[in-house]
Amino acid sequence: MSRKKHSSQFIPRPQHKKIPSIDELLNQYFESEDGENKKLQDFFKAYYGFLQKSREEKLEEIVDALSAVADTAITASYTRIVQLKYGDPLSVVGSLAGPGGRFNIGNGMGHTKPFACLYVANDFHTAFCECYHYPPGYMRGNVDALKMALQKPSDFMTVQLGLNIEKCIDLRNKDNLRGFTQVISDIKPTDEFKLWAKDLGYFSLRTIQTHGELYRTLLDPDFVKNYYSLDMPSNSQWFGYYCLMAGIQGIIFPSVRDKQGYNIAVLVDNLKDTESSIKIEADTPVVPDDRKVMNGDNFEFFKIKIPTKKILN
Repeated sequence: MSRKKHSSQFIPRPQHKKIPSIDELLNQYFESEDGENKKLQDFFKAYYGFLQKSREEKLEEIVDALSAVADTAITASYTRIVQLKYGDPLSVVGSLAGPGGRFNIGNGMGHTKPFACLYVANDFHTAFCECYHYPPGYMRGNVDALKMALQKPSDFMTVQLGLNIEKCIDLRNKDNLRGFTQVISDIKPTDEFKLWAKDLGYFSLRTIQTHGELYRTLLDPDFVKNYYSLDMPSNSQWFGYYCLMAGIQGIIFPSVRDKQGYNIAVLVDNLKDTESSIKIEADTPVVPDDRKVMNGDNFEFFKIKIPTKKILN
């Protein structure tokens, strides 16, 4: 008995309207006319303000969650590269300029009091890639690149810093973000914001729900886009702020420019009333003696810009 062959027919799937992402809306913000631009700006500022206020209401829970996993102490040598014309390796003045750094908020933001960080790397390769924004892995195994980097050593200063930091959170372990994520995942957009977003064409307004999502935003290579588009801190900068509130002194995090390396953001304000310290290890004649050690007694002085001539003399 022969089987009747059935001809297969392609049945197209219904086309659904693509839901724009936050990044796409921010791009739309840049490209839109003044009227649409203002609508998006009003929405984002109100929405991010709502999220900030909601997190502040949970500040005690946030501090407890972060403190519970800030159990890493550091006593080791790390690398920092600075422009020689500044000649002040422990200065945190640069981290306070404009939007700030990945885990600190600079003077350019008006949403909370600025706070400083000292950023160091695990080795020279990572420090160079971070300082000069080379792509991931560019320096490692690339002899020509390394030679080029060392051709003009007068352009920059490489220093080894001895870190003695008592209380750090290590973001190389994603699980350390679980408790924090659990607290903030309870924050949901209100119906008012959902309707507002829908009017703008964004139908799926949601907040971070998993520690994996949070991890990716903290290591976003373009973390400053919120500052340039909306004058708002990034997720990573807010995370640094909550670490500051929790008394955490250091944030250990993978380098986004060198996959084999990692960095430490030292929240210098939290050195106060502790035994933690940072010191230049090698003899560095160009640096005055009173600028070679940072600790809980003198960290405020490193927020002050010292005239270059005074340093180099």
